[in-house]
Amino acid sequence: MKPEWLDAFELDSDAGPAAPLRSSETKALARQAVDRALAPAAAAATQAHHSWWRFAGFGAGGALTVVGVFFVVHTTDARCVEARCVDRPVVSVRAETAAAPSIAPPADHPTIEAQPIESVSVTALPNAPAAPAPSAVRVPTHVGERVDRPAATASDLLAEANRARRESEWERAAALYERVMRSQADESYAATVALASLRLEHFGNPQGALALYERALADRPSGSLSSQAEAGAARCRRALGKGEPTAP
Repeated sequence: MKPEWLDAFELDSDAGPAAPLRSSETKALARQAVDRALAPAAAAATQAHHSWWRFAGFGAGGALTVVGVFFVVHTTDARCVEARCVDRPVVSVRAETAAAPSIAPPADHPTIEAQPIESVSVTALPNAPAAPAPSAVRVPTHVGERVDRPAATASDLLAEANRARRESEWERAAALYERVMRSQADESYAATVALASLRLEHFGNPQGALALYERALADRPSGSLSSQAEAGAARCRRALGKGEPTAP
């Protein structure tokens, strides 16, 4: 609740009387209002003006610096030419490397001494095994030259002849039997009886077969093939129209 003594200070809403302003005061108020309105624009213009001058000053200073450097260099070169400058020798300074301090091994670790390596003489080394001698088979030096091969034994030839006879290769078997007979080996007895059988049965030559049978009987009368040789000889005589031989 408002106290009553405040009512004496309360203003009404009606226009009250006011003292008139003098013309000088009115002009001062107007000038202040205009100055307050134009103050930001003037400040910006002043700052721009100062910046331009500052930039111009920096440019002029840089130009003067370049001119000064050029003048100093040119003057120095001229003085150097007049005085006949001589380049001073460059003295290289070598940094002396400090010797690294030797580090002693700890006391708890024993020092290991290097053991000398014993040299081994070449003559003390064992001789390498000699290379095996080349084979005795002669290598042909020309194309078409036959290589010397070990000759086939009489038993090999007899086995090959019997194989050719089983395969009905009569000519080849007969040639092999003749080679065995010429070898004069033990196998020549069997080869003689076999060749006589070929001549009688396949070549139609009872005369040649009889000669071979008689040869086998003469060499070994009691041989393992004597009965076969006697039977073959009898067939040859009948084919030739001869009688049986009389006993002596």
